[in-house]
Amino acid sequence: MVTVMLVCANSICAQTSSTPSKTTKSNSDYAFLALPSGTVWKMSNEEGFYTYEEAQKKFGAKLPTKKQWQELIDCCSWTWTGKGYKVTDKKGTSIYFPANGYESSYGHLFGKDKNAFYWASMPNDTTSTYASGLWMERKKAAKDKGIIEFVDNILLYDSKKNYHQSVRLVK
Repeated sequence: MVTVMLVCANSICAQTSSTPSKTTKSNSDYAFLALPSGTVWKMSNEEGFYTYEEAQKKFGAKLPTKKQWQELIDCCSWTWTGKGYKVTDKKGTSIYFPANGYESSYGHLFGKDKNAFYWASMPNDTTSTYASGLWMERKKAAKDKGIIEFVDNILLYDSKKNYHQSVRLVK
């Protein structure tokens, strides 16, 4: 396993949160990560894939914002497990994001066990055909003398609204 440490650019991660760092019995479906905002992340994805409009209609305000996704990227370590990422806060609490891939608007599955796309709650600011979310990918990159190196891409992105992607909820 390789751990990817993503450094927070604006020191928001150095702040402390008053949120407990473990899952409580009453909220066993959610993880209380040590995040400055206090955002609580669901432990698992919603079943299946959704277009942006389907996700908005079914889950609405439970979808993470771009800011919440960025905080998760900046304030946690991301470790590739072979078929997804284990995301761990500074106190050791973790959640898992499977690399489910995504479905095109024609229903073709792409990237299974290599990448995943997750919707955010906001549409793209500049166009009505795209919406924002999280993109995570593990890929091979050639290095000098034939050595293969792996590269992790975990970032905010814009995707076509008619693609079918994963959904992870927050509260």
